[in-house]
Amino acid sequence: MQNRLFVDIHDISELRGQFIIQINNDDFSNTIVKNGEVDSFWIEKRISQVVIAKEKRKSLYMLSGIFYPHSSLLSLEELVEKINSIGEDRHYRLMSALEVKLMVDYNLERITKYENSSRERSLKD
Repeated sequence: MQNRLFVDIHDISELRGQFIIQINNDDFSNTIVKNGEVDSFWIEKRISQVVIAKEKRKSLYMLSGIFYPHSSLLSLEELVEKINSIGEDRHYRLMSALEVKLMVDYNLERITKYENSSRERSLKD
């Protein structure tokens, strides 16, 4: 999984809705799994989804994290620049289908635990 994501303006429509992950250039082996468990750091800080927003009939884009936005609203050109020039020490790549499945499973497990603990607290009251 050493694929570095380089995009141009025409690629963004295909990236919309896709999950991308930020990887350190010196360690291509990084994935969202650490010691057999999904690493919440990657879920929170390094995974983004390319989304589109309409504002005054103009299309704007952003990188949306799972829990909060990872960018402000950007023009098409600004989004391309952000993805292509993240920094000297990092780059983006598309997430694999397995990584997306693990991320979804991890978040469903967190939600279920939260709902169960909330239900138990309400029963005690």
